Amino acid sequence: MPPKPKPTTRAAQKSLLEPTTPSAFSSLEDETLIIRGVWYGDPGTRKTTAMATMANLGKVVVIDTENGLKIGPLKKHGVNVSNIMLIKSSDVTFTRLEDLIAQLMDDVALGDTNIIGVVWDSVTATYNRLTANVVTNAVEKSRRMGTERLSWKTHKEDYGDSVTQTKIILRGLRDQPVHLAISAHSRRDQDEDGFVRIAPSVSPALQSDLFAFSDIMVRMDLLQSDELVVGYGLTKPVGRFECKDRFDTLPSNMVSPTFERVHGYLTGGLTAENDEVQLRIAKLLQS
Repeated sequence: MPPKPKPTTRAAQKSLLEPTTPSAFSSLEDETLIIRGVWYGDPGTRKTTAMATMANLGKVVVIDTENGLKIGPLKKHGVNVSNIMLIKSSDVTFTRLEDLIAQLMDDVALGDTNIIGVVWDSVTATYNRLTANVVTNAVEKSRRMGTERLSWKTHKEDYGDSVTQTKIILRGLRDQPVHLAISAHSRRDQDEDGFVRIAPSVSPALQSDLFAFSDIMVRMDLLQSDELVVGYGLTKPVGRFECKDRFDTLPSNMVSPTFERVHGYLTGGLTAENDEVQLRIAKLLQS
């Protein structure tokens, strides 16, 4: 009889030494607050900075597909950059992101992780990167087989493969007991009846998953006047904008909707009555 394969992760190895019987149920009251959100909007609306403030709460991993993290602006906006661990744009592949999920699962199972969350900037760029990687692999395979495949042409099945890969990463990160902040570009769609809808810029199949898996979906924009420029976000569905607040707690028009401030509202530290940032900007806009 062939020997049984050895466990490949530390968590699996430990499970052989310390077998456990998981409970079929858990109490809702015992659940820890985990925030899974999407920040989407046009370029320059401070999505990256808003999500990066998660680092003020603890160690985070940032998937920097857009190469958008800049230490100067982050420090300027009060982000603790020493808590940021980076997956660089050049390292973003399907395999690398699968490895990240496996590492999180392993560390969480052993109870020795100090990572509180993942910032994914952005799902739009990652989907495009995975599509390009699928095409590159297909071209290389064609060359090995002695057939011709144009390197600049993307086939329908290529998009299908990259959608599947992005869904696997999205679901894998969603299932971890850590915070998850995802950015996306903005996309304008119009149906045959002329109704315009603004939503995250990914394929329709990915849009459905993003909306279903997220607790909050914030449409980002900028408030600008002679005296200030500040980010704000819609957190409730208004007209053509796809938004969401599963906690039913955030201001509908939230000034500076950073992850840190969202966390403050959801943990009770911030309220409509004591949020000085929200109250001060509202007063300025009315004057």
